[in-house]
Amino acid sequence: MTPPAPAARRPSAALLWVLLAAMGAGPLFNYGVSASATAVMERLDVTSGQLGTVMTVVYAAAAVTGDYRAGFAVVAGGYLLALGVVLLRRHVGRRGAA
Repeated sequence: MTPPAPAARRPSAALLWVLLAAMGAGPLFNYGVSASATAVMERLDVTSGQLGTVMTVVYAAAAVTGDYRAGFAVVAGGYLLALGVVLLRRHVGRRGAA
């Protein structure tokens, strides 16, 4: 005869509040991006299409990085890409100034 299963524990109220706060973070981020879009576009001198492309890449990267290895690969790849852009810009900037 098998022993009876232990009684299921009920989630605490603290867990409910943590999950509620986590669910609210997504819409809050969208609101923050929308509210600050004009200032960001003026300060960085980008168009709304370019800002939309950046946000699409950010959301796609967030979707891909659900896995630890994929997240590490995206972060490392982004770092290497940014480093390459900076080095290329410095090299082209020096050549254009000479």
